[in-house]
Amino acid sequence: MEKTEIRSYATYLDKVTQLTKRSDCALGVSLGFFLFSIYVAYSYAFLIGGVFVNEGVWNDNFDRPYRAGDSIAVFFAVLFGLFALSSTGPCFNAVAEGKAAGKLAFDVIDRAPTINQDSKTCVEHQLEGLIRFENVDFFYPARPDQQVLRNFSHTFGVGQTTAIVGPSGSGKSTIVQLIERFYEPSSGEVFVDGKSLKKLKLRSLRQQIGYVPQEPILFNTTIKKNVLMGKPDATDEEIIEALRKTNAWEFVSKYPKGINHEVGAGGGQLSGGQKQRIALARAFIKKPKLLIFDEATSALDKVNEAEVQGAIEKMKKELGTVTSIVIAHRLSTIRNADKILVLKKGVLVEEGTHEELSQRP
Repeated sequence: MEKTEIRSYATYLDKVTQLTKRSDCALGVSLGFFLFSIYVAYSYAFLIGGVFVNEGVWNDNFDRPYRAGDSIAVFFAVLFGLFALSSTGPCFNAVAEGKAAGKLAFDVIDRAPTINQDSKTCVEHQLEGLIRFENVDFFYPARPDQQVLRNFSHTFGVGQTTAIVGPSGSGKSTIVQLIERFYEPSSGEVFVDGKSLKKLKLRSLRQQIGYVPQEPILFNTTIKKNVLMGKPDATDEEIIEALRKTNAWEFVSKYPKGINHEVGAGGGQLSGGQKQRIALARAFIKKPKLLIFDEATSALDKVNEAEVQGAIEKMKKELGTVTSIVIAHRLSTIRNADKILVLKKGVLVEEGTHEELSQRP
């Protein structure tokens, strides 16, 4: 195949050669015309200056005839002015880019969200933890042709741990996003403690929900400030307590700066299990009534998974009566759930405890 590849390569080289010849010719002509124009302008300037000096044309600015120095001064003034003007090109380009970027930013700032978390028509509510879905259908706005949930109905009981399992795209994370009201159901209704979710103040409600994702987001600052994201007015004692209750204090206490240790960009200075336990502490410090674990251990190895799972169980015991929703693929994270929901293509196909589901064909 060597000769075949050489011929193919040579064919493409010939095409590039022809294109290069054309572009080089165009560049040469353009450069020649540009330099010609400059030298013509020089010649014209010196010609007119010479005529003014030779003819003794009167210079009204100095009340005397033009001299050779006047012509040279005018020539260089125009020349330097043109050079300065030509250097403003990149500035205009930067202004245009700034205007385009500014428009994108202001489009976001001025956008009126369909879900207002501070709506004055909504009321604050002290969460108890009873979540009910009633005949919920859902399509993502960006994918209106793909139905994610189909007539989903279920009640998440107060103090119960409910696990949601199913293949990717079956609607597990969508249920969580509807509870946190990132989206509105296409049809049906979500109720919290018997009240429509649409009638509750979102900012207040979300402050009572602890959420731990698969990939925890840590900011490039200290452990203390990351935990404070859950409760901004917490004291150092509360932070340390939260770290203890989530099995994070054992490694945090070993750092020279303790809770003031920098975690790095995206938590890069910590391992996956350590980041996850910091995220658990951030959720715990709120003392939430609803805990959501979105595949919180799926990205960890067996050792870190066991540590984080132990921290989760300890955290739930410390919080007392708390409703937990667990999205998971691994059996170890759902074996002890009070109820397991099995989703397939947005439809609830099975539900029951681990033992009940294991006995079914």
